[in-house]
Amino acid sequence: MKRTIQTAALAAVFGLLASGVAPAQASRPVEPPRVRGYEALHRAAQAVERNARDLHEEVDRHFRPSPAYDQLHQQTREIERLARAVHDITDEARNAALLRAAVAKLDAEVHQFVGLVEEAKHFREIPPRAYVHLRKEAGQLHQAVQAMMFELN
Repeated sequence: MKRTIQTAALAAVFGLLASGVAPAQASRPVEPPRVRGYEALHRAAQAVERNARDLHEEVDRHFRPSPAYDQLHQQTREIERLARAVHDITDEARNAALLRAAVAKLDAEVHQFVGLVEEAKHFREIPPRAYVHLRKEAGQLHQAVQAMMFELN
């Protein structure tokens, strides 16, 4: 009797294999859906995270004498944290809605930072060359985040 059950089970497996359906297919884990252009977004997230870290270092190195230093420092830390979160989301290949929300939050923070940097009155004590460099870096970061948002939409 036991041998008949084993033979029947083997016959069923061979029948499935012959029909093109393998029994192991049902037990394979399902990958979460990837975002369109995932690899490009992942590379962009890495670059944005690096740029945010550089921006934070730039603020700490050159802008301490500015009356706006505390706010600049706080915002660059938040931008760096949000950029890391976006990069982590792309590492884990989570869903597009979560990634869009994280990038939108990062974009809002970067936009606010760029607005503060554009107010030159806060930077009278700062060498003009350092100020121009900060504006350039902030602009590049903003463009990179905008490109990510464009890619997601």
